Amino acid sequence: MVQFSTAVLDSLRQTVDTACADPKLDIPGTTVVVVGRDGKELFAHCAGKRGVNSHEPMTQDNIYWIASCTKLIVGIACLQLVEQGKLALDDSNQLEKLCPELKSVKVLQDDGTLVEKKRSITLRMLLNHTAGFGYTFFNEKLRDYSFPIGYDEFSGSIYDILQQPLVNQPGEAWQYGINIDWAGIALERVTGKSLNEFLHENIFKPLGLSDISMIPTKSMKSKLAYMNQRNPDGSLMSRDHLLRRPLVVESAEEISSCFNSGGAGCFAKPRDYCRTLLNNGVSPTTGRRILAEATVEEMFRNQIKEFPNFGAQGIPASKPDLTNAIPDIYPVPGNPPQGWGLTMMLPNGGATGRSTSTGFWAGLPNLWWWCDREKGVAGIICTQILPFADAKVLGMWVDIESKIYAALGAMALIISVDSTMTRNISELFVVIIEEEEAAHPYISFLQPVATPNADALDNLDDERRGTEQEGKSNSGNWRKKFAAFENAVAEMKVVKNQVNNLPEFATPTKIAVRDIASPEKTTASSPLCSFSSLPTPPDKQMARFVQFKFSDLGLNRWPIASDCKAILDSIKRLEEQMETVIQSQIKISDDFQNVKDVVEGMLDEVDGQENVVGTLKDRIDFMEERVMALAKEIAWKKSDLPVTDASACGHVTAAEDVTPKTPRPIASRNNTTIEKGSLTEGRCCE
Repeated sequence: MVQFSTAVLDSLRQTVDTACADPKLDIPGTTVVVVGRDGKELFAHCAGKRGVNSHEPMTQDNIYWIASCTKLIVGIACLQLVEQGKLALDDSNQLEKLCPELKSVKVLQDDGTLVEKKRSITLRMLLNHTAGFGYTFFNEKLRDYSFPIGYDEFSGSIYDILQQPLVNQPGEAWQYGINIDWAGIALERVTGKSLNEFLHENIFKPLGLSDISMIPTKSMKSKLAYMNQRNPDGSLMSRDHLLRRPLVVESAEEISSCFNSGGAGCFAKPRDYCRTLLNNGVSPTTGRRILAEATVEEMFRNQIKEFPNFGAQGIPASKPDLTNAIPDIYPVPGNPPQGWGLTMMLPNGGATGRSTSTGFWAGLPNLWWWCDREKGVAGIICTQILPFADAKVLGMWVDIESKIYAALGAMALIISVDSTMTRNISELFVVIIEEEEAAHPYISFLQPVATPNADALDNLDDERRGTEQEGKSNSGNWRKKFAAFENAVAEMKVVKNQVNNLPEFATPTKIAVRDIASPEKTTASSPLCSFSSLPTPPDKQMARFVQFKFSDLGLNRWPIASDCKAILDSIKRLEEQMETVIQSQIKISDDFQNVKDVVEGMLDEVDGQENVVGTLKDRIDFMEERVMALAKEIAWKKSDLPVTDASACGHVTAAEDVTPKTPRPIASRNNTTIEKGSLTEGRCCE
């Protein structure tokens, strides 16, 4: 998960607080929420008061009328029905059957006359604003046609939608207007439910949202932010709420008669709205799938390539109390072709650092949301100020978004690898450095200029190898070695050289890979690096910034911010492998100790047996000495007897057929036998 440093967060808070410093001239109150790809908040802050004349502080619990930010939600709902086969993006016959009013609607000419339309309207046209409908506050021709009664798109009555003509032929131009109100009407008619009911059942409830609705609850109304009006002199005053009817209906009959505006009908807590900015169709917080991934891709695909300059056609201040004139919706350096997806603008980049695939849009009382799926960040800026395109709010929005992308871009991975040590995972060292003060608006390069003491690293590695060879290394020592090795790399001197004269890059995050053993010789021959498929580095100073290739991460371009998560995931997997190795070593060590204990037990048992044998040997020695003494005594006594003949001494002659008896052997100390008679000093006959 990406996390901003305290310095970055403090800077963002200061931007918001400064924008609300003077509640009478600046912004009376605002809420800003920025989320990451995982749905967790990167930044959330409120400043100012609930309204220009309020003394209550603005909080994260306050409810805003989000106006045209509703369009994204209703677009999601319509596309859910497309996935179910109940609506079709390009079937005009189906749409005209559901909404027969669209079959007979006329086209308003510049001279105020009405003519027949040339082609039928499709749901896709409604979602990408090429059906031909407009808004009276953005189109002078439509405004003038509506007089003397006028059209009020925020009356809460369907009359103001059904009676409006087209201002362009369907499919012939981009025109922002009530198109998605009509998409909401089609949804109601095909489902038999009110738009508000459908949104609660199919989007808000699955996402776990409780503070977003087209008919605010009593609790939501008690926390409603006040509506403010900026006068031509720049001062602020309170004003009536523009979308009043949903706030005053109470009975079931009143609620059912209140028009649910698909183009501007939602009230929401900003935190809740941010959770509708989809993570490829799956809620990152509840895990519920809202749209298929292919459908989300279609939402972010340019639907109006034939109108690449639609954003620069200008929007007049048709009703100055509701909007300022807008000469260019979202100018981008270089004037690239811009597009519109299904409910959102695709500006094709921007000066703040957005990716070219970012989608965004706004709400009339100066709310702005954006969703950058490539860089994994989305957010919303909320105020309740009319007229639209307030300069103070635009300035705060640009400042906040620029700082967000500057912070994301300044997070660089510097990966150092020692090619002389390639035996196991402990040779991978990662230093994540967050640049807190970027001198350049959107980019910062970090250059490691020194390495740990080579001799110290060699000694440490020798110790590790020696420990491994002992065959009984323990986990604690191994971990200490690894931690020391990591710390040695982390203590590298890093000079934060800001490259102010380099061009801006849409994706400034870089990954540096250096060979600690020989940084100047990091070449394509290294198995850890690859220059072959990379473009030329943007500057000579960046020549050593090369691509790091994990086994499961085959990049063929300069790394971008979204790659960091994949790289960190790879590092995490490597760390898990290292932990497995450690646990294996622990098991081997334990097994070795068990075997050693068994052997030592056997040796102790052998020692005990040796003691028994020794005792027996001593007993045998004593008995042998006793036998020797008795033999001498017998021999001495026999020498005193008179000898008369041979038979007297027990000998027999050869003629006598007598079988001699085998003498009984006597075991001696050295296991030899002692023959009977050999114990005498002499023989009885020679």
